[in-house]
Amino acid sequence: MQNPIQELLQCAVCLGTVARPRVLPCFHSFCESCLTTHIRTTTGTSRFLSRKFNCPSCRISTDLPPGGTDAFPHDFRLIQFTDALKTIVNLKKEGLCGICCTEEYFRSAKQFCADCQKYFCNDCSLKHRLTPVLSHHFMLDLPVDGQSAGPSCHTHPKESAKYVCSTCTFPVCVICVMGQHKFHNIAHLNPSSSLQRTELHDSMSHIREHIWSIHETLFNLTCLEGKLKGLFEESRLQIKKRSRKLINRILGDEGQILKDLEAIYDTKCSEVFKMKEKCRKKLSSCETLQSHIGTLLRSDDLHELLIKYPNLSEELEKTRQPSDLLKSQHLLTFVKFKPGHFKLGKLLEVDVKDESRTLVPQETTHIPDTSDSNTSGEEPNTRTYIPTSLRLVTDTDDRLALSDVDDETNDLAHNLQLRTGVSPMPDLNLDLPYKTPLQLRSVFGSYGRSMGSMCLPYNICFTREDKLVVAENGNRRLQVFDIDGESIEFIGSGEIIPRCVTQTPSGDLAVTDELSKTIKVYDLGGNLKMTLNPIGATFPFGLATSQTGLFIFTDMIFENISIITASGILKRQFGSHGCTQDRFDNPGYISVSQHDKIFVSDSSNHAIKVFDMNGTFLYKFGCYGTSDGRLRYPKAVCFDIFGNIFIADSGNDRVVLFSSIGQYLGVVVGRDQGLQRPTGLSYSNQGYLAVSMPDMNEIRIYHLISRAYPDVRL
Repeated sequence: MQNPIQELLQCAVCLGTVARPRVLPCFHSFCESCLTTHIRTTTGTSRFLSRKFNCPSCRISTDLPPGGTDAFPHDFRLIQFTDALKTIVNLKKEGLCGICCTEEYFRSAKQFCADCQKYFCNDCSLKHRLTPVLSHHFMLDLPVDGQSAGPSCHTHPKESAKYVCSTCTFPVCVICVMGQHKFHNIAHLNPSSSLQRTELHDSMSHIREHIWSIHETLFNLTCLEGKLKGLFEESRLQIKKRSRKLINRILGDEGQILKDLEAIYDTKCSEVFKMKEKCRKKLSSCETLQSHIGTLLRSDDLHELLIKYPNLSEELEKTRQPSDLLKSQHLLTFVKFKPGHFKLGKLLEVDVKDESRTLVPQETTHIPDTSDSNTSGEEPNTRTYIPTSLRLVTDTDDRLALSDVDDETNDLAHNLQLRTGVSPMPDLNLDLPYKTPLQLRSVFGSYGRSMGSMCLPYNICFTREDKLVVAENGNRRLQVFDIDGESIEFIGSGEIIPRCVTQTPSGDLAVTDELSKTIKVYDLGGNLKMTLNPIGATFPFGLATSQTGLFIFTDMIFENISIITASGILKRQFGSHGCTQDRFDNPGYISVSQHDKIFVSDSSNHAIKVFDMNGTFLYKFGCYGTSDGRLRYPKAVCFDIFGNIFIADSGNDRVVLFSSIGQYLGVVVGRDQGLQRPTGLSYSNQGYLAVSMPDMNEIRIYHLISRAYPDVRL
């Protein structure tokens, strides 16, 4: 019968001990080389593209990621178990002579050489002392039981002497240190151990900073990836618009330029993907190194463990080398379409960093709150803008309400302070109205196309029955889950590339389709009811509905807001590219409150802007930064039953909470709880908050507990 430990460490392909194990999503591990050979044999090709293969053990079909075998994670638990097993085997060999003992012949060790770090029996010890070169080595007599490898305590012979008493000038054990020698000058027997621990603590701090730096680089690469796609879409649209005017003369040029543009775009995306993979591998290496250092710091015998990791110094030195992952000038360039006069045009190389003004801001920049008519020469107002045409009144429910007054009314901040004693500035940093930390209800999702798996879940939406609808941009479908993360059904599979999804007042699901550049409406059974193609819309992105059934959506090309009826008739359109109060820069996500106020996530201006249904600017809050009340590339917006505003602060890896008038309340959940670039948010009337993370292909659902009503789930 096979040993259970050997069976655990055995590769199911080669039947040998597993080497460099890679783990599949079904949790079976195999040698890296064996897994590569199995995939090649199964798929019939040496190039790993988008193919499926069966697990050699359980035969479950598995999607091969773009990175091939290297994209599957290492089975670090199996690696650590192998190391621990080796340690146990080595410990069994202690107490035996390390010179003359073999597998068939054993001799008990009687002495230990501190210089050679070897155990010796009586015969080998005599030969050691008679050898002229080794005669000056320090030999320690072992106790009778042979279990101690160091000197014995002067007072307690059976105890190992790990310390030396400078007052009494002889070695002592822990019992002596805590007893009769507790007021003496005690030093560690190995003075280098304390220094090594100090150096390891410094190394641990350095690695934390290095991991944070890699996370920052990954985020910047993701921003670069999005900007490349935006430039690609913009250039593709301009090419098509220009070609319609000159179609009879330059139809051939259009196809060639589009082909060149797509080739350049594919090359750039491939470079960014490789750079991200390099970052992830470096991050995995640093986390492994961090785990090793943590093991060393928790160990009593630090010197012995340092011998097990001989390359630790080299790996630490590599982490101190500066990162140049995002310094390639070639990586930060792309092409942009330049229209011609008598020809279609041509592709010109541009600097992506200049196009986006900055990918990595060097210092905090404020978004000016002045309009185009401000020519007074004064410095722009950097605090949150709140219109002076609003005043605060108190109703019978002790809630703050806004009502219209004359233009000569004093500033809202002054009114608020006079009436309530509270300032509306976003730096109040009030306590959250919920108990923290949030209670995590479910975590689900992984990369794949099967039921329960997902790819790029950019946006999510709760239905009235607390079912969660996920817009999977990468899998071209909507997937419906229950509150516990169990997949229920697919909607629109293969016929849409969804960006944002919302539920209409009638209970249907409306989604912006990147494939057809339209808005499609499905019933909950998955049947397509209508397709809306609004006039003047080129790329519908964010989507929301009002209480009266109007559709409000953002346009990523013209960067404006459109309001249409349920039949697709355009009622109103406002906004354009810019950084003033009524203009936008990358207005991705949008939401409508219960009072029909439109909240727009002005992502590249790092702010949330609020309008009424007539397109009149009301106020905004947020500006670039990482501190309280500041935002970095905000994404989805949703509301709780009290009117408080949840915002997916994507660049800061957190979800933050503001009041209905823009007061900063605090961080709801952040990077410490595992969030990474959240984009989608949705709140249900039962008090559940769902967060989507497209980079991790993961959804998390929390439920909120009110501080005012601790026994009631909102």
